[in-house]
Amino acid sequence: MRILCHCDGYLTSAIGGVEVLSFHLQKELRARGHEVLVLTTRIGDEPTGPAHYQDQDIVRLDFHGALQRRDLGRMRDIRASIAGTVERFKPDVLHLNDSQPSSFFFLKGGATGALKRVLTLHSPIRPSEGVQNRLIAEADAIVAVSDSVAFEAAAIAGATEKMRVIKNALPAPIASPPIATVPAHFVCAGRVVRDKGFDIAIRALAILREHGSDARLTVAGNGPERKPLEQLSEALGVAKAVTFAGWVMPEDVSRLMQSATAILMPSRWREPFGLVALQAMQSARPVIASAIGGLPEVVEHGVSGLLVPPEDANALADALASMLADAEKTAAMGRHARDRAEQLFDFARFVDAYETLFSETAGIPLVSNRSAA
Repeated sequence: MRILCHCDGYLTSAIGGVEVLSFHLQKELRARGHEVLVLTTRIGDEPTGPAHYQDQDIVRLDFHGALQRRDLGRMRDIRASIAGTVERFKPDVLHLNDSQPSSFFFLKGGATGALKRVLTLHSPIRPSEGVQNRLIAEADAIVAVSDSVAFEAAAIAGATEKMRVIKNALPAPIASPPIATVPAHFVCAGRVVRDKGFDIAIRALAILREHGSDARLTVAGNGPERKPLEQLSEALGVAKAVTFAGWVMPEDVSRLMQSATAILMPSRWREPFGLVALQAMQSARPVIASAIGGLPEVVEHGVSGLLVPPEDANALADALASMLADAEKTAAMGRHARDRAEQLFDFARFVDAYETLFSETAGIPLVSNRSAA
């Protein structure tokens, strides 16, 4: 089967959870004998055109630049490039990851024609978002990454007859070192944007250190909020205790997680799933997260981590302090987190579900090496 995938920030400096998930899904699909080609956007000074990474073929196009500048000539060139890619690759199915600005180029009847398409909803439903509504209406099959997203999509956009829930999963690291609470090290990972609430984590760290803790925080990722967060760290007197690690490649995320006492997800927005929480759990690390969106489906409060109210630095600081006060309980949470990830978010089952859906949508028999997972 030939699968054409649109993923907006695939293997760029703007990488986030969706891109990490796509990287691993496509890697496993290739291992099972399928051909996968990824269309993504150029970020910054990255070159446009064909690229290659770990056996994955990629085509980068200047989606964002053309749309931001409203450059009609460049938009026509991009449509032609997509149409040419479709003609050469001859995909059986198109996999669209969420609704992004570049999704405009993948509406039915445009450069991708009438290709059968699967749309995965990685984000909360936005009722007034025209492109998202069209993608939902045009999709032959829709995947919601959590029950929370499925409920929102059914209530706002309908389309329940072609929707199914496939909860995210990733390959698990082979082993995880014991959790260290002295010195304490907390990690935030993801796009450095206001929605992620990393400023709340820095404020919670400052509260913790005011009470004598030597805890440290690493913020991994890139984004427009990095400079304001650096300034906030300076203003709160914790700049020497906060490390901004920048972009971390998908294969290096587990190592970062395993260096942590716990992973923090103080999100402001309705996280549809919370892939960072899953990565932490697979690394046998407890998660302290906002009780919002799909996160309560991933983090079991008091068992595999702790849930706190969003926008509450004091509540987050109290949760951090409780983990540091009971190292044995924190270690047990880490073990429970790994067990929960293995039971509920098995990667082979996840790939099976997508592989079957792609085959059904394309209307072709499934030929696969499922023993690869």
